[in-house]
Amino acid sequence: ANEHGAACGEWCDADEDFGEALDRIGAAYGDPTHEEPMIADHEGWNGIDPSDYSLSDLADVAELIDERGDDVAALIAVHGSHYYGSADDLRRAVEDASFTWGNSESDAADELAEAYGVLESIPEHLRYYFDTEKWADDAVMGGDLSQVSIGGRVCFVRAD
Repeated sequence: ANEHGAACGEWCDADEDFGEALDRIGAAYGDPTHEEPMIADHEGWNGIDPSDYSLSDLADVAELIDERGDDVAALIAVHGSHYYGSADDLRRAVEDASFTWGNSESDAADELAEAYGVLESIPEHLRYYFDTEKWADDAVMGGDLSQVSIGGRVCFVRAD
């Protein structure tokens, strides 16, 4: 709300009903018209800039973060929050992408090689010589994967 030229407002939760939040804010500041609402401060959005989404989409984005927070953060680290035009676009992208997590680059590369069955064609006695980290680095350099670090963990992301 705008109180005689000064911005004022209240803290709202993203899962709060949008209309009720506007009514509460308008009532608190004597402004029933609810001038253009804006987000001036936010926390807990896993790298997402809430201003990239409509206010009515924010509850859906918050729900997705609750469901798949680390995956959302990894995808946002790769493409940026502005890349996805709506909560539905972001949800589809998270569901369509693949995420391979590890406590280190080596752990994540091992998990990735196992998930893709890379070592299956290599005889057991030669697998020790296959460098999964170099293989994963090549996939990143070739543009097939992206690598990000979130919360001290490493993730390889495959997203179209």
